[in-house]
Amino acid sequence: MANTARFKVQANVDLSNEEGTLWWHAHSEWDRAMVHGAIVVYPKLGTYSYLFPRPAAELTLVLGEWWKKNVELVYDQFISSGGEPIDSDAYTINDTFKLEVEYGKTYLLRMINSAMNEILFFAVAEHKLTVVGTDGSYISR
Repeated sequence: MANTARFKVQANVDLSNEEGTLWWHAHSEWDRAMVHGAIVVYPKLGTYSYLFPRPAAELTLVLGEWWKKNVELVYDQFISSGGEPIDSDAYTINDTFKLEVEYGKTYLLRMINSAMNEILFFAVAEHKLTVVGTDGSYISR
């Protein structure tokens, strides 16, 4: 018999001092590897508080990992061995990802690294990227 449970969680979160991209994730063992998502806090309606020109479009990208094995088995092996967890078999970007852009326009990519044990680097070939914010706050130029 499978060990399953259902939960209904309600939380009041004060985001009045945040603006930008955050993320949420599960906190039980390695469920975070599978249960996570983006939180985008936009400026108050009718205002424009970005510290940069308005982008032509914006897209949220969640970078993640993929194991061929059941993630719970990966976690159990990691805990029982006392060593490092096995590397993931692949990486994902919103599962799969493709974005068509127009020359000369600026795009806002909201990046989230949901990987469990990896530092992931991101680049777009022959394009300049400028970091405009981190962890729910915009940075000054």
